[in-house]
Amino acid sequence: MVKTKVVIIMVTSLLLVMSCSRMNNQQNDFDLHGAWVLKQEKTPEGYTHSYPQNGTTQCRVYVGDSVYSCNLMYTASGMAIVPLSCSDYTFIDKGNHDYLYFEQTDPHPFAYVNDSTIIIQHSGIRYTWVRSRQMTDSRIEEIRTTIADNLNEGLTRFVLSTTERELRAQNSILVYLIIIMVVIIMFIIYVALDYRRRSRIVERQLQQIKEEHELRPIPVQKAIDEVEMSFFQTDYYVMLRRHLAAGNHLSDAEWEELEQRMRPVYPGFSNKLYNLCNMSEVEYHVCLLLKIHATPSEIANAVIKDLSSVSSIRNRLYKKVFNRNGGAKAWDDFVLSI
Repeated sequence: MVKTKVVIIMVTSLLLVMSCSRMNNQQNDFDLHGAWVLKQEKTPEGYTHSYPQNGTTQCRVYVGDSVYSCNLMYTASGMAIVPLSCSDYTFIDKGNHDYLYFEQTDPHPFAYVNDSTIIIQHSGIRYTWVRSRQMTDSRIEEIRTTIADNLNEGLTRFVLSTTERELRAQNSILVYLIIIMVVIIMFIIYVALDYRRRSRIVERQLQQIKEEHELRPIPVQKAIDEVEMSFFQTDYYVMLRRHLAAGNHLSDAEWEELEQRMRPVYPGFSNKLYNLCNMSEVEYHVCLLLKIHATPSEIANAVIKDLSSVSSIRNRLYKKVFNRNGGAKAWDDFVLSI
């Protein structure tokens, strides 16, 4: 029983010591940093003035080793301030609510009431200041910056209200959205104009191909047909068609040889194709084989694609060039006409 009482006493003593330590720490943690507004001033003659008066009071902002002072006027939409002064201060906590307070190295009597209320004496007048709990860090910094930037002017400066801050932020977002929308619209216009320009180029190319084919003199066409027939009778062409009919694909070297042998037979064929639209290598190879009358199944084996893929390629090429659906057979006829 005695041991239990001893343990209880020791635990209680320990808790009291810890509580006192916390209290001392709380006292030592007190500082002036932040915004303080004037609540009351009392003259040596005993006159007392309470604030705000007509919506006006004084405000002090303690930051670092500096104190920024201003007149503070409350309005319906926010606050207006008149910068007064900026000076250095020193605040020394001696413990047990005993403090030393200096402004510009001049000592001033200082009384600690609580964490939110202090009394500083100047020229015999006792000023009671209360800590502003409503001001955010951003608002305090805005007031401090306004005082520092306009100290020599002494003009009234408007400090934005919270609502106006939100509106300004919303306006900034709106401006960014408008800029983004304008950029998107300009990009769409550019794409549309570029598409229109490219469409006109393709139309001119198609018209040129059509005119060359329709207006070609009969002797010239006859000579072209003879050159083409001679090519179809060459050993190379016969061997190539057997190779294709056997279901074999073409190597890179074989594709290069085919293009070289077709160049004198169909001059300008490759350039005309590439001027009409951007072609992949597979699409170009399909067109080469179409030009020499290879069947769809032979083309599929040569380019290592299935028959449906070859049909899709021909459909896609016709749509890319003519901007309308025409079918694989229509593309074959067009390639043969070039």
